[in-house]
Amino acid sequence: MTGTTSSSVTYDRDVGPLVRLAFPQPLTGQSVLNAAQRAFLRALLANWHPRMPFDEDLCRTLLLT
Repeated sequence: MTGTTSSSVTYDRDVGPLVRLAFPQPLTGQSVLNAAQRAFLRALLANWHPRMPFDEDLCRTLLLT
C-alpha cells in the first residue's frame, strides 16, 4: 500500500484527553509531579505549540523542582 501521511493531531481531540488523565488537577506553582507526569510534561514541552492551554513558564518551573 502506498500513500502519504500527514499529521492531523489536534490538542482538543488527541492530546487533551491524555493531558486530563495525566493531570487531573490544574497545574499550579505548588503542584508536585510524579515521575510519569514529569516525563509527559517534558514531552509536551519538547513539542510545544502556542495553542496549548498551558503556562509554558510554569511547566518549565515545575520540572526544576
